[in-house]
Amino acid sequence: MKKFTNNGFLGKMTIILNLAIFVAFILTMVFLLKLDKVNVELTKLEPTYIEQTNIMNEAEQPYKRINTNIDYYSAKMDSLNKLEIPKNKKEATALKDEKARIGAELETHLKEKSDLDSAVTVLKADYDVLQKEYETLNEQTASKKSVFNIFCIVTLILMIIKIVVFAAWNVKNSRNLHAAALWMKDGHKPFWAWLGWIIPVYNLIKPFSVFNEIWEETDYILKDKALLDKKANDEADFMLELWWGFFLISVILCLYMIHATFFTSGAMFWKFSHVAVAVFAIVMWVVYLCLESLIVKKYMAMNNVLCNNETAFAE
Repeated sequence: MKKFTNNGFLGKMTIILNLAIFVAFILTMVFLLKLDKVNVELTKLEPTYIEQTNIMNEAEQPYKRINTNIDYYSAKMDSLNKLEIPKNKKEATALKDEKARIGAELETHLKEKSDLDSAVTVLKADYDVLQKEYETLNEQTASKKSVFNIFCIVTLILMIIKIVVFAAWNVKNSRNLHAAALWMKDGHKPFWAWLGWIIPVYNLIKPFSVFNEIWEETDYILKDKALLDKKANDEADFMLELWWGFFLISVILCLYMIHATFFTSGAMFWKFSHVAVAVFAIVMWVVYLCLESLIVKKYMAMNNVLCNNETAFAE
């Protein structure tokens, strides 16, 4: 009965998924910059738009008072006009004077409205242009954000699938190692290759320590059986640390971008060069994904040696 399984398929799937993540991430950054370009303009315009909206609202507030007065005096004048002219000269004079007073009040308020109309018309003409520009930028930002969201979700899904495949690969690698080395009973159990990714905070280091153990112990037993050159993988420790370091930097950058995009107001990267942030993120992800693919490829080679020399580990 075979002790070891060749896990090359899962290793290759990890590398292929890394390539897909790379393409999806670059497209995500491209659409993020397109989104940020219009969002910057929207952010710059927003204070002016809010200020002019407040001014416009303040300018239109007197309309309520003036229209109330006009309605009141118009109704009063209508009531007076419906009255019959008294035969008594004194009463007739009093009615005439009251009509004149009400008419004067009405005329005054109509003039106030006319003057206000002129001022507000000029103000509204400028405000309408500003409002149209703001609404256009708002619509463009919403549209580009929707496209960015799609690529962001695609990248995230690919990343989750890759982690699942990578973890499954390491479970099998760990089982091979436990079958090859009795002392591994004191090491990480295979299930830690899964569990290490799930536990918050712990997942910042556990997946690395699990894979690092798998690598080092596999390297040791192969060299111990003279199946691998003693000088092979001399740079492995540094390469593994570099890989995990770039992974953490890449995750932190993505969390920052997601936070800046969805949980803050205004343009992303407001105090930074937008292109520089995107380029830096792409470089970090390229290095991380390339290092991981290289590490996976190197370990696949060790796994092949292990599987092809199973008899050397027979009890």
